[in-house]
Amino acid sequence: MKPYILQAFMEFPWAILPSKLAALEAVVIRHAAGEKLSADEVQAAIHGAQRPADRRVNAVAVLPLFGTIFPRANLLTDMSGATSAERFGAQFTALVDDPTISAIVLDIDSPGGQACGVPELSQRIFDARGIKPIIAVANHCMASAAYWIGTSADEVVVTPSGDVGSVGVFSVHEDMSAALEKDGYKISIIRAGKYKIEANPYEPLSDEARAEIQAGVDETYNDFLDALARNRGVSASDVRSGFGEGRMLSARQAVKAGMADRIGTLEETINRLLESGTASASMRQASQNHTVVSGSSSAVDEHPQNQNDPAGQEPGADLRPASDGTQARLNSLARRLALAEKSYIQSGEMIMNVRELLSKRAANLTAARALHETADQESRDLTETERAEFGRLLTEADSLAAQIAVIEAERAKLTAAEAFVLGVSDEPIKPVAASDPKLLTRAEFNKLSALDQRVFIKSGGKVE
Repeated sequence: MKPYILQAFMEFPWAILPSKLAALEAVVIRHAAGEKLSADEVQAAIHGAQRPADRRVNAVAVLPLFGTIFPRANLLTDMSGATSAERFGAQFTALVDDPTISAIVLDIDSPGGQACGVPELSQRIFDARGIKPIIAVANHCMASAAYWIGTSADEVVVTPSGDVGSVGVFSVHEDMSAALEKDGYKISIIRAGKYKIEANPYEPLSDEARAEIQAGVDETYNDFLDALARNRGVSASDVRSGFGEGRMLSARQAVKAGMADRIGTLEETINRLLESGTASASMRQASQNHTVVSGSSSAVDEHPQNQNDPAGQEPGADLRPASDGTQARLNSLARRLALAEKSYIQSGEMIMNVRELLSKRAANLTAARALHETADQESRDLTETERAEFGRLLTEADSLAAQIAVIEAERAKLTAAEAFVLGVSDEPIKPVAASDPKLLTRAEFNKLSALDQRVFIKSGGKVE
């Protein structure tokens, strides 16, 4: 059985640690010879550990890239906990499209695998940059094809005891002709097609066949270099000479060489995203809907500045009496000033509420961090009670962040209205009668801009 199995290995270039390919070969040969290993035995023989489960921590999704990588799901992916590039890509895309997921962490512990399917998966992850944060964590091995994939993320993190690298490609050929002849076997091959059976295991490898295999390896290697150069923002020559040249590098060496961005654990990475990325994402989105300058904001796309006002006119400049001195104009300006003062007071109250919520959220995150640090210092995992408390604290922190985002969005709208009534519009709200300055006919109300209508209703105005 061995020649057939090695022939299958030879057909596709590998981007994997050579020692892991040898372990994989041994397991496949044992299985083909009739030794039926259990899934646990296969995982222990090849990877020495079981595949971690997919999980989610609040809005952060953790997607494992574990074990040997194959283009598609097969017997080994099911038995050994290995990774199908095709299946992994589908899971990743689903997380990118999931609106409840704010960030994706790739939990990588893989020696690499077959090169087929890896360029496409790397491109898919690279193309998703900017949609939501994507961080790859070498936990603890990110080698060869796994490094090709992992560097496609926005950031590469290595655990303190982790390793990354093994940038290279190889194929395997085993010449069994001498062993077969020694055992009394003589293999006859009937061929059609000049290169149909080149590099077969029953004959010595010809120079021409070796050159063809080398050309395929070189092509895949160059694709590997180009992808790493794109992913890490360096040149292909920098990758060729500075990324270990096929060797694995420790965490410190990898960061120094530019192969990784920082040293940190998986849990530290998740907590960092919760604290500085995902928890404030909704607040950032709310702030992006308005242009804020010196404490005031304006919905510039919704209501352009009045072209009749001189450029650079300071807010409230039109509160000076108009040239005709009409009482109606003065009444309108006075009412707009009152609205601006009311908006200013409400905005101040909102700021105080946000500060209080921020203080509560900071206390929650500090308490959650303390639980994690205590467990780290004692070199243990969180207890079940601690995990429940950790989750409660982070959930409450997310809830507080959502409340803050809502208040900030409302305050932005209020501040925009304040700026508007202080002199942006040349269409003041005109009273129908002096006895009821907050009453407009439907026709008069419809002539107002959308923002004027909101200001009018917010101030208690009525429509006939």
